[in-house]
Amino acid sequence: MADLERMYIDGEWVHADGGATFDVKNPADGSIVAKVANGAGPDIQRAVGAAHAAFREWSVLAPKDRGSILLKIQELMQERRDELARLVTLENGKPYEEAKKEVQFSLGYFGWFAEEARRMSGEWIPSPQPSKRYWVLRQPIGPVAAVTPWNFPATMVTRKIAPALAAGCTVVLKPASATPLTALPSRASPRWPGCRAACSTCSRPIARGWSAPSCSRTR
Repeated sequence: MADLERMYIDGEWVHADGGATFDVKNPADGSIVAKVANGAGPDIQRAVGAAHAAFREWSVLAPKDRGSILLKIQELMQERRDELARLVTLENGKPYEEAKKEVQFSLGYFGWFAEEARRMSGEWIPSPQPSKRYWVLRQPIGPVAAVTPWNFPATMVTRKIAPALAAGCTVVLKPASATPLTALPSRASPRWPGCRAACSTCSRPIARGWSAPSCSRTR
């Protein structure tokens, strides 16, 4: 299990600036199930910097190679499906069997977009001027900021991360403060081959300007 009192940034588990944390509660009985790092401005800057640095390498990786990494992530999440489902139940309150179905569905995004990565082709568009040709080129544009809700803590995270990574973008992820536990181990596994992920969390999603997103670095 990941060290939940730290954020995973640039391949390292780090404390939030000032060591701040917040409680994650079980909605069934109100009990505290974990303390999670509560990131702030300096953590955002570090996360975004890591995502920009990783983008230079990740964006030039061949689509088929990015796809191979996404398929491995899917495989690792499959191996940990029951563990992730227990976290969904613990922090979200879903019945365990329903949580397992959500996790199973969520990991499918990695498989789907791993294959779609190979199909990001350009196209020629007919020009009204005989002397000119219009060419559409699809390419990654940079780090993506992703904010996810609490109601599907596994599905909404993978639904945002998988297509961004497949397209060649890195990701800055801010999971819901009510349900950050599923995102931490499923996103920030240092065992992802070819990837290093970063994940920070905050208790006030968009308060105080931008507050503290969680972040994902891949390279």
